[in-house]
Amino acid sequence: MEGITAQHIFLYLLVINLITVAVWWLDKRASIQGSWRIPEKTLLVFCFLGGSPGGFLASRLFRHKTKKSSFRARYILVVILQIILLIAYYTQRPH
Repeated sequence: MEGITAQHIFLYLLVINLITVAVWWLDKRASIQGSWRIPEKTLLVFCFLGGSPGGFLASRLFRHKTKKSSFRARYILVVILQIILLIAYYTQRPH
């Protein structure tokens, strides 16, 4: 069996970001309709799993979660954590 390639990572990131945009859109639609909302924790989990660019794009496209400072702060923490994990991965792996 072949290892994980750059193509696998690209495909994963593409899919998780498309899912993230869709989930944010569903939450925005629910917000407008006054129906059951997707928990903020769920939105942040999708971002943490690699969908943070999709979350950023969705927040701008749908004007969603742009004014709630507590959510924006947690989103920024997720992005910072991702950066730290990437730096740790690339500095710890064998050359």
